[in-house]
Amino acid sequence: MSWRGWTLAGALGVLLAGCQTAPKVPTYEAQAEDAHYEGRLAVRVENDPQRSFSANFVLEGSSRAGRLSLSTALGNQVALARWLPGRVWLVNSDGTYEFNGLGELSRETLGEEIPLEAFFDWLGGRPWPGVASAPLPGRAPGFRQLGWDVRLDRIDDGLLVAQRDRTPAVTLRAKLDRPASP
Repeated sequence: MSWRGWTLAGALGVLLAGCQTAPKVPTYEAQAEDAHYEGRLAVRVENDPQRSFSANFVLEGSSRAGRLSLSTALGNQVALARWLPGRVWLVNSDGTYEFNGLGELSRETLGEEIPLEAFFDWLGGRPWPGVASAPLPGRAPGFRQLGWDVRLDRIDDGLLVAQRDRTPAVTLRAKLDRPASP
């Protein structure tokens, strides 16, 4: 293993050691009005392939309470996140970890914050009502929100592309198994 690999492995070990282990993860009970999305998710961190990943995903609930399951192409679950107001749990092969919010979860696990709170609305083809947004420049379908350009030119086909330009640049792609219904 190269020095970079050892450094990354050591940093991951420190990260996991610093996480609090949750004694019990409450189950998420779906509500009739909850969103449900399934598909393929890819996150690419510019110039850092070790922090980039792709997985099948199932996202249920809302930004307030829900769950996100990530699995391999063969269907083996690699991670499950569940959240309630103010608390987030991540269960993976290394154990169960608790975080204060979805932003902390993405920062601690990916090293970059992915706006998971907004992801439900983005997959539905609309800005998250939690913060301001602005149309993309020109005639490009989409909007800018939370420092991300959210492109909606293929949302009817179930494809969402969001890009963050600040360093390091991050590209998030979600391809839904079934396009979102209006």
